[in-house]
Amino acid sequence: MDILDERGMSIEAFSLLIDETPSFSQSLISGKARITARIALKLSEQLGSTKDFWLTREDQFRNERHSVRSIQSLSEWARLLPISDMKKFGWLSPGKKQKSLVEACLNFFDVPSLEAWKETYGDNSMQSAFRKSAIREADDFAVAAWLRQGEILSNRIKINKWDKRKFLSALPELKRLTWYKNPSLFLRKLQEICANCGVYLVVVRAPKGCSINGAARFNKRGSPIIQLSFRYLSDDHFWFTFFHECGHLVLHENKIPFFENDGMSLDQAEEEANLFASNQLISLEFQPKLLNLKPSSKDIMSFAKKAGVSPGIVVGQLQHYHLIGYNQFNHLKRRFQWK
Repeated sequence: MDILDERGMSIEAFSLLIDETPSFSQSLISGKARITARIALKLSEQLGSTKDFWLTREDQFRNERHSVRSIQSLSEWARLLPISDMKKFGWLSPGKKQKSLVEACLNFFDVPSLEAWKETYGDNSMQSAFRKSAIREADDFAVAAWLRQGEILSNRIKINKWDKRKFLSALPELKRLTWYKNPSLFLRKLQEICANCGVYLVVVRAPKGCSINGAARFNKRGSPIIQLSFRYLSDDHFWFTFFHECGHLVLHENKIPFFENDGMSLDQAEEEANLFASNQLISLEFQPKLLNLKPSSKDIMSFAKKAGVSPGIVVGQLQHYHLIGYNQFNHLKRRFQWK
């Protein structure tokens, strides 16, 4: 459901739109609940396209969905990987024939065989704390490629030993980076501060099918990795996701790694990480003022300066609490482009 992705709509807003409970909407989005004729009609009325279009999409999803464990051959496995984007992003060398392409994929994942890949990436062994899109199901193969590229990039970074207390003390400094407009500046500083606290910070562009915004996990050496996809290319989404993953490291260190395949809205750990992110971005002393903020560009910018965050983050929080519409004040958000 890319159209909802583009709108940046939460599970709660989507539920209201189709007049269903958040629990049902989550099941619908994750693929557990089917798009029936009644639901297809609602989607048609609220999101566009025809009833038949949504029913066809449902049939395609059921027919094309693959289980990692059902893959029998390396050629079949390679066809399910996001090869086009892996080449485009420079993860694989372009122009390889099928046999060489399979070898290149095995080398990329640093595994000798299909069975070895399944042991590492199959089913729930992709053990990360995900903050994933609440709109569409993530493809296991695209997510695996995204995670692996994060591992490759993290191996190029030198970090200190993981120090949770030091990391907590650094959070105010990390928050001040939200005022930086240029990603080439704030990403470098963000990475340096995290590395000083013993945390790998990597940004990896999401290939097609990977609807993951961020992940927090520990590598084999016991060092934490925060991986971000920068999918929405806006400052509010980026910074909320970052502090959400920080919340996992701080609050759920003993529970990581874990895998969430059904989104975040109904999971206690995700709710706790959401609250952590909100409180880091808009401190408790400013939250009553946020909830009573006059919806005007001038007031939003003034409040943002006092709260010590970018105006786009304030807009994102106001939209999250349904104090303004998702189509309002988006011009105050900073937009980025991949280069």
